[in-house]
Amino acid sequence: MDVLQKHLASSVNSNLITDFPLSFSIDLRVAASDIDDLGHMNNAVYVNWLDQSHLYHMFNLGITPLVMKTTQCAMVVRHSDLSYLSALRFNEIARVGTCVFACDRKLRLQRRFQMVRLEDRQTVLRGSIDYVCIGIKKGKPKRMPEVFSNAFAVFDQNNNKAE
Repeated sequence: MDVLQKHLASSVNSNLITDFPLSFSIDLRVAASDIDDLGHMNNAVYVNWLDQSHLYHMFNLGITPLVMKTTQCAMVVRHSDLSYLSALRFNEIARVGTCVFACDRKLRLQRRFQMVRLEDRQTVLRGSIDYVCIGIKKGKPKRMPEVFSNAFAVFDQNNNKAE
């Protein structure tokens, strides 16, 4: 994860992620190479940061690359819905929070994301991404291994508790 190491400022849970308090978050810094011709962070970098927070949250839950290799399963994006609310600029730091919002514990998982600029605590992005479990060899949907389904504590929107 060279890209993450380039940007990583810290890895913490945070009260800045107000959309879902029981989230996992990482802090990332905008590098010069992230800036597009308009002078702000390129949209593709936002997506990359969401992917990094998803992966590091999975690692934190015990679903490491070794576990994925052993089970021959991975979670891949099926659909994304992102709202870009404000731009990030060079050297700004954003906290990228994610939580598992829904999981059928069979094939599907939905994550919610919130990205907050640390300097002014402004939310710059909100989104959700739907994932599906696949078998790595064939790339086709495959039932989640038990280690996956047990790891995904689902955020309960109504009472802010993990199930």
